[in-house]
Amino acid sequence: MVNEPEPEIYQLSAKQTIKQILLKSESLNSKEIEELIQKLIEKNSQQQKVKSFNFQKFLLSGPVMDDSQYQDYLEHKKHFNTWRVK
Repeated sequence: MVNEPEPEIYQLSAKQTIKQILLKSESLNSKEIEELIQKLIEKNSQQQKVKSFNFQKFLLSGPVMDDSQYQDYLEHKKHFNTWRVK
């Protein structure tokens, strides 16, 4: 069995990195801070697009029903609904 490090270790590393960035940002002027913020926003939106694209790809590569399977589904659904009402 492989001993994986606790997830907190990764979070601590990220928190330390953020603290370092914030400390270094204190020496930046307002224009440089605005530029940094803009780059972070762009990077975040790119990551969101990739996640969204991967999810769409996942959904589109999933199983699909043909017409006969869908008709069977509707028939079963109708029977379940009448059973549930009684």
